[in-house]
Amino acid sequence: DLLKLLAALESQDSHPLANSLVRSYVGCAAEFDQGAPQLPKVDRFTRVESQGVWGIVEGQVVGAGSKRFLDSMAIDLPIEAEEQVKKWEQEGGVFTVVYMTVEDDVAMILRLEDELREDAQAAVKSLQALGVYVAMLTGDERKAAEAVAQTLGIQERRSKMTPNDKESWIRGKEQDMESGLNAPLLNVSNQDTVCMLGDGLNDGPALAAADLGVAIASGLQLPCDAADVVIGSGGAMLKRFVQALHFAKRCKELIQQNLVFAICVKLAALTLAFTGHLYLTFGVLSDSGSLLLVVLNSLRPLAWE
Repeated sequence: DLLKLLAALESQDSHPLANSLVRSYVGCAAEFDQGAPQLPKVDRFTRVESQGVWGIVEGQVVGAGSKRFLDSMAIDLPIEAEEQVKKWEQEGGVFTVVYMTVEDDVAMILRLEDELREDAQAAVKSLQALGVYVAMLTGDERKAAEAVAQTLGIQERRSKMTPNDKESWIRGKEQDMESGLNAPLLNVSNQDTVCMLGDGLNDGPALAAADLGVAIASGLQLPCDAADVVIGSGGAMLKRFVQALHFAKRCKELIQQNLVFAICVKLAALTLAFTGHLYLTFGVLSDSGSLLLVVLNSLRPLAWE
């Protein structure tokens, strides 16, 4: 049973696509460990960076991954499989192709449909309205990345990226993934703040390199350790992220208002003191009054929605 071998192999991987493949075989009962089908043992499980995984299942070398995975394993893609993939591409849609190998042959190809989060499009538009430049960094194939980016309204998208490529992009170095040529350095001023939002093992280096790394809790420890902030993955997660960012920007503006007001009051008091027009009572009232107004202004976030 090829699906059993594939599910056993993918059960050792933490990638979201791997979880989908496992659940397609064992069903939701696996979440509760109640009567779920038993999967064979996997030996020598190995992850090929941003390409796929392989291991020994029931005495056979079983692998699963992208076209680049086949190339790295020196496995030829049958003409029939190549024609089927081209047919899928002509039909359109957002999907990812997974190639399953047994020993040195391609045993099965799978088309996995990608579903966008319900709040993804609204979240991207809200970020752009806040003046945030949004870019998508993914290890997926170019066509799938372009389809998703076009749907979300993201202008810059980088496909087929390894963890090191994502880290280099974050650090301001850009590499042309399609042609293999070195691209000019991405000019990022010291005033720019780069925020990385990710949930996978491949996002770990980029999360650590970003000015602000935000990890989506997905049961993986590495992204959480590399990030500065961890948010839950349930519900309207992206909407909550945008709200947190909007709240942070408003709080920053509030702090700036308090600083400007306090400095202005102090400068006015010093000016009056130097000219001899500052009386003791007015000095005490200006100091206490400015402090009270700053505190009251700082309480405004309690009424924000």
